[in-house]
Amino acid sequence: MSNKVFSDSKAFRATLLILGLFAFLNVCLSAQTSGIVPFSEDLMFLNDHQFSSPESQIILLGTGKNRVRDDLEMNARLSTMHNIAGYTTVALGILAGVFNPEVVSKEFHSALGIGAAGMSAVTLGLGYAAHHNEMSLESGLNPKLIHAALGVAGGVMMMITPIVAPSGAHQTLGIAGTALMGISIGTAILY
Repeated sequence: MSNKVFSDSKAFRATLLILGLFAFLNVCLSAQTSGIVPFSEDLMFLNDHQFSSPESQIILLGTGKNRVRDDLEMNARLSTMHNIAGYTTVALGILAGVFNPEVVSKEFHSALGIGAAGMSAVTLGLGYAAHHNEMSLESGLNPKLIHAALGVAGGVMMMITPIVAPSGAHQTLGIAGTALMGISIGTAILY
């Protein structure tokens, strides 16, 4: 074990520190961006949030104005948390691949991989919570659906990866899952 970068107890503490820092960053950034869109600008984004029908616009003009604003702000927070969780998931997946058992202790690699698998579940959950009402095949295949499909496929692969360790499929699933989630992020950024 002398050729390993981290010992077991150091690996555990380092993993907890990494996950704690990502969680802290997520909370800080989501709190900072919770009010990024003033209500006066929310009207421009109503089509994206399915508030364009005449019935829902009445809510804007009536007493439900604050309710719509609160819903849009909550959706913005969930969306921001989903984005940060996705970046964190891909970063942990890359770190788990770089810090493989040939470089570091098996426990440290496992902790990074389990962290990536857990964060992929969080990412998928937050993505569903923030964007489930935006997914529809009525308008055909669109960038949001492509982002979601790639993200779900990659996330599921990343969640399966620790379960199949140390088989040959373990490395393939980890690389493919991380790559698909990375491509999913790329489609969301580009489109």
